[in-house]
Amino acid sequence: MKSDDIDLFAIADQLISGKLDHIDQTFRMQHIDGHWIWLRVRCELSQGAADSGLHLIGIAVDITEQKSLAEKTVEADLRLRDAIETIPKPSCCGMRKIAWCSATRISSACTNCPTRR
Repeated sequence: MKSDDIDLFAIADQLISGKLDHIDQTFRMQHIDGHWIWLRVRCELSQGAADSGLHLIGIAVDITEQKSLAEKTVEADLRLRDAIETIPKPSCCGMRKIAWCSATRISSACTNCPTRR
């Protein structure tokens, strides 16, 4: 387990002491091949009827692909934002407002420009 992501011993202590009754966590675990995978674990503590013991019932799901897609989306958004920020501003008044007429195929920079009045 990646210790930066989760402390299973602390969670177990909280479950045993009654401070927690469920878990919903994501964390990384190292695969036997050496690479890291992301897991999402959802569990609930239940009281056993027959033996009066505590039972932890849950599921763990590999979410590595979803995490990878989310990271790629964030990277693409940052690249798009950087590209938009590098678009040069019109020299007339610094505004980025551009009007485009599809009928005449004519564009004019900045309709509010004092130099165009």
